[in-house]
Amino acid sequence: MNGKKTAKKKQRPLLIELFDILPARWKGITLGLLLSLAPSYLISLNTTGDARLLSIAPIFGFILVGFLVGLVVQNSSNN
Repeated sequence: MNGKKTAKKKQRPLLIELFDILPARWKGITLGLLLSLAPSYLISLNTTGDARLLSIAPIFGFILVGFLVGLVVQNSSNN
């Protein structure tokens, strides 16, 4: 050890470490939320007035799909 350089363990970013701790269904919800931001933003840019409420639809849709996919993945890994 004296005089020799010890190899540093490659450390992953904290957000990735925290993401690995989450159960699969929560990972699905998180990814669904992140994926829904772009379509929601585009819808809100292209609509006016009450039609802007449509920009909420992708958020709920992607979150629901992410939850369902995560639930299926979690249940299949438990069996």
